[in-house]
Order: sequence, then structure tokens, then C-alpha cells
Amino acid sequence: MKNFYKILFFAALSVLVAGCGEKGPDGPDGIEVSGVTLSENSLSIIKGGMSRLSYTVEPEDAEVSSVSWESSDPAVASVDGNGLVTAVEIGQCSVILTVDGIEAECSVSVLGAPVESISVSPETAQIEIGEELQLTATILPEEAASANVQWASSDNGIATVSEAGIVTGVAGGEAVITAVAGEASAECTVTVLGSIVPETVEIPAGTFMMGAPETEWHNFSNERPQHQVTLTEGFSMTKYEITNRQYAAFLNEMGITKDSDNYGRGTVTYENNGSTVTETQAYIADSRIWAGTPNESDYGLHYEDGEWIPAEGCDNYPVTYVTWYGAVAYAEWLGGRLPTEAEWEYACRGGQTESLPFGIDDGRRLNQGMANYNTNYYYDYDAGGQFKDPNATPVGHPVDVGSYPYANGFGLYDMHGNVLEWCSDWLADYSGNAEALVDPEGPLSGDNKVVRGGTFTVSSAWDAVACRSAYRRGAAPGYALMNCGVRVVFDK
Repeated sequence: MKNFYKILFFAALSVLVAGCGEKGPDGPDGIEVSGVTLSENSLSIIKGGMSRLSYTVEPEDAEVSSVSWESSDPAVASVDGNGLVTAVEIGQCSVILTVDGIEAECSVSVLGAPVESISVSPETAQIEIGEELQLTATILPEEAASANVQWASSDNGIATVSEAGIVTGVAGGEAVITAVAGEASAECTVTVLGSIVPETVEIPAGTFMMGAPETEWHNFSNERPQHQVTLTEGFSMTKYEITNRQYAAFLNEMGITKDSDNYGRGTVTYENNGSTVTETQAYIADSRIWAGTPNESDYGLHYEDGEWIPAEGCDNYPVTYVTWYGAVAYAEWLGGRLPTEAEWEYACRGGQTESLPFGIDDGRRLNQGMANYNTNYYYDYDAGGQFKDPNATPVGHPVDVGSYPYANGFGLYDMHGNVLEWCSDWLADYSGNAEALVDPEGPLSGDNKVVRGGTFTVSSAWDAVACRSAYRRGAAPGYALMNCGVRVVFDK
């Protein structure tokens, strides 16, 4: 019996000793992982960059048996066995850490490199109305090439641009297309060439007071007496002054060349002293005619390689250096004619019911921003007429027709600036015109033809006073003036 108890004692002792040599479930080396926390819940990494994730477990003294790292999309970002994340391609994915069956996740956004610069090709372009042009944006560094590019047009009324950088010409003029990526931007200046066929507006028949009232500040004697005029027939008139491009199409179709004196000549038919005259006259001068002199004003047409072309960048500028004969010939080619002086002033006033100095805005003022004229002067009827503006900066040359948003009541642009315009009448005083007139056409003959409207010319002779609706002047019909163009009317 003693031996039995002795054996039992040693057996129990063996079990106890063996148990002391094992890790029990509640021992310090047997605590299980209950939670996992990553060092970051989200990462943003530039393509090609790296970032290392670390982790902690709960409880801190838990024993970790297994650890694995995995990317939901290795094509976007990969991860190695030590938590090193590598950005592969722009996009989003997740990195999943698994510790003893417990997961933790980090969202990863792979970004393009910061944009350092952007350029647009081409930088300048000319397109027709309705024509499309694909612009290309180049971003540096190359790692940022997939950055989002936003396109915008400075004037959707002239040219629009799509999200893909496709520009569409809408109307004649100039628009700046801007591409923006990040903090960088670049531009393309697009010139939309106006139609060869000029746009017109309808001018209704009507009655108005022609000339300046004596109460109008700074009026001239040849604008008086003011007299009533009735136009019994409506007509249409070109909305804008005829452009270089439009006039060049006429010259080239007619086969007009340039003579040794820099003039282009052709046949013209007109009425003079009650007779119909057909003869060869100068139409236009090459606008380089005064090159190298104080009178230089090269914004018109050049004759090169057997054709007439606008000076660079001047396609939509009003044609200049056109003689009265050239204006008549062009109008006839279009199927129209030059306006009479009465028609011109009636159209300029834009349907006003009272006699005001100007046909735009409230009719009582003209200042910088309203027309292309010598803005060293401004006119304010309520303040007493014309004054000097020491802060003004005149443009000093023609600009694209319609650049100033001040159309008159009939929808005509640039009647008070840009360039002067030929009328059909011979210039004569209004003396004897105190009575009402119907459809007047001026005298049968004379020395000078009427020119109307304001001009870009910067000189004391051309100021705000010279832009008034009633202001009138004359020039010999054969003169090719650097500041005179043409507008055409069409009978109904």
C-alpha cells in the first residue's frame, strides 16, 4: 500500500512539473491580439513616391503570431511585407493589414506630381466662323501630365472652347483661350475671321432733326441750321464698318493689282453733276505707303505675291486708305451703295426722339471705354461739353470692329469711333435748309465728299466733339485716308 501511494505521489509531481514548463492561456506569453491600429488611416502619395505604414496591437503585450500586408489594387499602389507602400499609378486603393486574423485598412490616394508649368500649342491662331481648332496643353513635369486641365474663353461670343480644348469660331473678333492646371496657366490668342459677307441691321423709315441744335455744346456752323428730314423708305446697313478681310476679298476677286505708286486702281461708275460717269480711279493704297514717316499707320491692306492681304493681326480691323471711289465700287460689288449723309446721321442717332450729341448710351456723354477715339478728351453734355482727361490712354490705331459694346438703338456699332466713313453726298452747307426735307441727297457736284463718324486718330483736330452725331467733314474723293473706311447700305 505504501508503494501505491508512493507511485501516486510521483505521478502527481510529474504532472505538476510538466505543467509548470508550458505556456498557459492566462500566462504573460499567451495573451491574444484583440485589436490592430495602423499609423495612418489614409495616405496621399505622389506617383513614384513611397511611404511606410506601422502598426500597434492591443493589448500592447499580446503575442503576434502572423502578419500580412495586401493592396486592393497593386496597379495603383503596392505594399511589401514591412508595410512600405509604393505609389504606382494615379488612382485610389486600400492597403489591408492582417494581424492574427484581425484587419486594419488604410485608404491610399496616388496623386500626380505638382504642376510646375503648362504651355498651349498653338499660342496664336486664326479660324473661320464655325471652324474648329484643337488646342494641345503640355504639362511639366511629365509625372503631372495627367493633371486636370480646365479651359476657358475670354469671350464666348467670339470663340468657345470645350473641356477637351476644342475651340469653335462664333463671330469675328479676338478671344483669349486659357488653359489652367494646378496653379499654372497658359494662353492662346484666337482670331476669328469675320464673314466675307457683312452682317446688316434694318433701319426703318422715319423723321428726325438733322444737324446740331444751337444749344449743343461746341457745335459748328456747318451743322446748322438744324432741320427736319424725312426718309420715306427703310433700308439695311452693315452692322459694322467693312473689314480689311472683307475688302480684300473684293479687290482679289476683281483682279485689282498695285501700281508703282502703291495704289490699287479699278473702274468705278458714279453720278456727278447729273451725269453717269465711268472711269478708272484709285480704290485703295497699300497701308505701308507712309512707312518710315510720322504719318505711318500700317493697319490696312498689303499687296503681296499677287494678292491683297490684311496687315498681320488686322483681319477684322476696319479697312482704311480706301478712297471714295473705292468705297463706291465695293458697295456696288456687294449690291448696295454708300449711305446719303442724311441716312448716315439718321442711322447714327439710333432712333432717338430728341436731338442729343451721341447715339449711344444716354446720348449725353462720350468717354474712354465707349468708343475708339482720342480719349484725351471726354464729352459730358450736362457738365458743359468737352473736357480734357489727363488720365486717359488713347488706343491710337484701329481695333477689331465691334470691340466696344456700345451699339446704338438700331444695333449699329462704332458709329462714334474707330474710323471715319464715306457718304455719297458732296459736302455743302445747310444754309437754306431750314425747311423740312424729304430724302435729301446733297448737291449735284462739289469738291469734297462727306465723311462722318469719329476716328482713332490722336490729335487736337480729332477729339470727342468730332465724334458727335451731327459732326461733318469732307475730303476729296480720290484721297486714301489713313483713318477713313466704309459702311454700306442696301435698299429694300
